[in-house]
Amino acid sequence: MSVSGNLKRAYLYLRRNGAVGTWYAATEELKKRGEEDYKPPVYSVDLLLSQRTLSETMPEAERTHFSVLVPAYETNPRHLREMLLSVLRQTYPFFTLILADASPGAATGESSVFQTLEELRAEDGKDLAPERITYLPLAENGGISENTNRALEQATGDYILLLDHDDLLTPNALFEMARAISEGRKAENVPLVLYSDEDKCDGEAAEFFSPNLKPDFDRAYLYSNNYICHLLCVQTELAKEHPFRKEYDGAQDFDFILRVTKGLSPEQICHVPQVLYHWRCHDLSTAANPASKRYAYDAGRRAVEDHLEGVRALPLAHVGFYLPAFEGDGFALRPELGCVGGRILSGFHGRTVGGLMEVDGSLRYGDLPSDYSGYLHRAVLTQEAPALDLRCIRVRQELREEFEKVTGIPYRERLTPIRTLPREGQPAQMGGEMLLDEALLEGIEDLTTPALAWGRRVCQLGYQMLYYPDWGRIWKK
Repeated sequence: MSVSGNLKRAYLYLRRNGAVGTWYAATEELKKRGEEDYKPPVYSVDLLLSQRTLSETMPEAERTHFSVLVPAYETNPRHLREMLLSVLRQTYPFFTLILADASPGAATGESSVFQTLEELRAEDGKDLAPERITYLPLAENGGISENTNRALEQATGDYILLLDHDDLLTPNALFEMARAISEGRKAENVPLVLYSDEDKCDGEAAEFFSPNLKPDFDRAYLYSNNYICHLLCVQTELAKEHPFRKEYDGAQDFDFILRVTKGLSPEQICHVPQVLYHWRCHDLSTAANPASKRYAYDAGRRAVEDHLEGVRALPLAHVGFYLPAFEGDGFALRPELGCVGGRILSGFHGRTVGGLMEVDGSLRYGDLPSDYSGYLHRAVLTQEAPALDLRCIRVRQELREEFEKVTGIPYRERLTPIRTLPREGQPAQMGGEMLLDEALLEGIEDLTTPALAWGRRVCQLGYQMLYYPDWGRIWKK
């Protein structure tokens, strides 16, 4: 990322969040960079050859065919060429790349995209034969959603994959997606949506950084940001039922993901835990300079609000991240929620000492300073939780009797002071929320065991546990 890009980001953050908020954000960012020692995936020649052999000897009935959709518009010729080669050099050969070109002159074969494609064809016509790559010239630029829809209409593979015109796939990307689909097929649970981890690279694709190592599907986390992003793979039939919507241009992929995953079970959504996608950063890209596409984050907020129907998505300090606001009774708006819980702070400017718990009782964000946001800001985003700290929870009315049976603790609420997280243009504030009365917990030395038992019971009953970090109870003990 360029120096000018960093300065722009810092200036815009300062305007939104003030000097104090910017200080904490900068301090945390510098600490993260000092600790980061990321190296991109490297693949041996033997591994890639073995994947190619396995793919080519696969029985026809077991093959998954992919349609790789790439909307292009006046793409930098070097970036376009590198993107095309990253697809053509895949170890899994059963795909068609559909390049929808909306550049000026596309209809007459005069666009720079077409010329770059022709140069590659002259070098190696076999790899760029029509059965491998389909060039789709568009008469006009309809915007990212409409251009992608034109490519989607031409898709004939079993699954579609979305690839930006200046990004890169790792050489094993399609192989790993095909393997996950094959494993699901053998287990009689074929995934309909798949996604992988990703990282970023500079404009020269020489340095790689900021890996996004994602969790398995988490619907609550998805409501707070498009963490799925790249690489996204969707069954073609399902994708065609939910074409991209022009009114969400800039966040059309986020809107698309929200709609194609709606109604699916977690078992139908597969996370492939490998970096398979390199998101290129340059001064015009959202990856490098979020302010260059501020409209995209506004569109993302509208997509969340449209999906949740009645829940506002409040922007957080970092653009592109939202907090679904449960005004009034959140349980009425979200019938799937059984319990909502926040984080426990050791003092107003202290550290996190409670909140979202793992299945073994450990804290996911333990000891994190209260003004830090954690890895990829996850500590301040809503998420599904295996268990929640009993010192800062609220339980759905219908489950309160069950809560008492499982934990042995009576359920009574009281209005409790909480510290809200800073939002765009606003500092952190003190407020209040109806939560379990902590006086009921006095004298109980082990609160972890009943918390874990309650988390298991909520899941058994078919409800979700929601971590809502905006509830920050100050626990002085």
